Amino acid sequence: RKALEVYQQALLDRQAGDDRDLEANVLTNIAVAFSGLGEKGKALDYLTLAAPMYRAAKDAAGEAGVTGRVAEIAVDLGERQKALGLYDQALAAFRALKDRAGEAGCLGGIARVHLTMGETQTALDLYQQAGEIIHDLGNRAAEASMLTSIGVAYAARGELQKALNATDQALAILRAMGNQDGEAATLVVVGQIYSRLGQQQKAVEYYNRALTILDRKSTRLNSSHLVISYAV
Repeated sequence: RKALEVYQQALLDRQAGDDRDLEANVLTNIAVAFSGLGEKGKALDYLTLAAPMYRAAKDAAGEAGVTGRVAEIAVDLGERQKALGLYDQALAAFRALKDRAGEAGCLGGIARVHLTMGETQTALDLYQQAGEIIHDLGNRAAEASMLTSIGVAYAARGELQKALNATDQALAILRAMGNQDGEAATLVVVGQIYSRLGQQQKAVEYYNRALTILDRKSTRLNSSHLVISYAV
């Protein structure tokens, strides 16, 4: 909520000026904050306002980013075919712009849709394509997130050792970076994988490690949120 208040004040400041591109950026950040709070309708309202501003400013990357975020919300709402259509639009735009980070984000989003549809091999292939791009870009945090997603896809296919290999790589990166939120999320995934392997005591150990991190940081995240987000 605090971040939301900051963005809303920034919006008021931007509206006093005439920079539509910056105003669109603030609107997008407000949308992301509302989406994170679970208020998807409000998030869509702000994204709807942002899109024409990016277009007027001839900011094709910004407009494609909004399309991708609308697609992400569509997935959350269970509108899978709509999400795929929007991701395809955004992906084409990012590729035309040679925006590799945007391309990787869309590939990851499309993979998530296919994973929810039970199309695990397609999801895995797309996650791996996205992971290769992110690795080349040197974005370690995004690489760790994608490795966790690859682990989830392997787990969905029943390839549990490969899932552990991917999540172990993710944990190594996250720990080196000191990214505790990401580490906690990935620890929950590892716990779920061990549970699938029938090693319940080991699963509990990983869940407790995640809870220890979250309790220490007094973060808004909680174990139930993480299980939902990365359920394997």
